[in-house]
Amino acid sequence: MTLKKAAMFIGSIISAAAIISIAVIITVNSRWLYYMDIDKLNIPQTSGISETEIIENYNYLIDYNTKFRVGEFSLPTLPSSNEGKIHFEEVRNIFLAVHFIAAAGIVLIIYSIYEAFKRKRYKMLGDTLIMTVIIPAVTGIMMAVSFEKTFVLFHKIMFRNDYWIFDPSKDPIINMLPETFFLHAAALIIILTAVIWMILLKLYLKSKEI
Repeated sequence: MTLKKAAMFIGSIISAAAIISIAVIITVNSRWLYYMDIDKLNIPQTSGISETEIIENYNYLIDYNTKFRVGEFSLPTLPSSNEGKIHFEEVRNIFLAVHFIAAAGIVLIIYSIYEAFKRKRYKMLGDTLIMTVIIPAVTGIMMAVSFEKTFVLFHKIMFRNDYWIFDPSKDPIINMLPETFFLHAAALIIILTAVIWMILLKLYLKSKEI
């Protein structure tokens, strides 16, 4: 593999990661999904926390993870352990990395579309489409087999400690974040990834018609 081909291949990987990152960013900011689950999953009843408090603390959690300038993690009405604070700091760092990946990938995606339309070079865009299918497909299959095991595996890969295993008595916020909600969020990420993929596929096919 030549240096140029290797660079194009790496660019395709980053572009595919960016597409998924964009879907993640949209999902994290889709507060309506959690609001819908508050009633659907009976979160006030199962958590023992009022709906007003749930919304206030959830909004803080999203703001903390999506804004670039924030102070120390401190929920409005709920206590947090030191381990819990460290975990959410680590989660925030991951989300910031996701934003950077998305930004870098958007530039590469635009470049690959330009290459396809103007120079009739389809490989980078084509490889991006292939990789964007593989990652969600594998994840989707794993979720279908066992979402719980996939959920645990994800945390073991992303975190070097077990601070994500909360003690509800010390970090009651975990009671308002049921596993089913994360399943719904994962499903939305896959759906959004598929939508972006179809848009790029249409552009890919269009470039070959011109």
